[in-house]
Amino acid sequence: MAKNIEEYTAKNAIGLTYNFVYFDKQFDNNWHIVGLSYKRATPIGSVIFRTNYANKFAENGVQFEMEAYPRLSKIFYLYVGAAYSNNVGIFAKYRTGVSLYANLPNSFEGEIGYRQLYFSDNIWMYTASVGKYYQNFWFNLRTYLTPGEKNISQSYTGTVRYYTKGANDYFGFSAGTGLSPEENRNNLLDNAPYKLKTFKVGAEYNFSVKQSNLFSISSTYYNQEFRPKEKGNQLDIILGYIRKF
Repeated sequence: MAKNIEEYTAKNAIGLTYNFVYFDKQFDNNWHIVGLSYKRATPIGSVIFRTNYANKFAENGVQFEMEAYPRLSKIFYLYVGAAYSNNVGIFAKYRTGVSLYANLPNSFEGEIGYRQLYFSDNIWMYTASVGKYYQNFWFNLRTYLTPGEKNISQSYTGTVRYYTKGANDYFGFSAGTGLSPEENRNNLLDNAPYKLKTFKVGAEYNFSVKQSNLFSISSTYYNQEFRPKEKGNQLDIILGYIRKF
């Protein structure tokens, strides 16, 4: 019993992720992205420090990132994130984001916030989502809106999760259109007058072993217009492991 309590109340976690990205037409070289993270639970919420290494376009880059989830009350909490990289093009030079989350009645939850990327100019994106828990299911619909000079780029993603045990054990499925700043394709986010079209569908599986070992695997398929009227296929595979202690 003491061991089980220790596993459920662990304040620290170390994580490792590997992201493989395959392109059939758009780029000659596949992408490889590795992330190493440390998470610390504090009395006001969790803080995560992450270092990302990427090989894109046959070049290497490193990004340093921090995220925090401070609790404001029983109803509201925040997401606050920032990142920096000296390898512009592989990553954005600066990246920031803030979201306000609300736990709403009848097992609903809502979010509103922004994301910002800076390469040589700022790109501002605004996001909103609504979620609903029903028995072992979680439903979520999210949008990103990116104002441009002549129009607004739009991204919509719907996600369904089925929880098999606890919060770290579930199957997930998603489908949507457009690109989001949460994905590692931020070099494709620009303010061009012509907005490229993307369709995506994905699945994920997360499971825990003895509560302290968390494993994840996900795959997302993209049919992406990388130039006007020219489409290509893309496949993302992400493997992850987290050790809580």
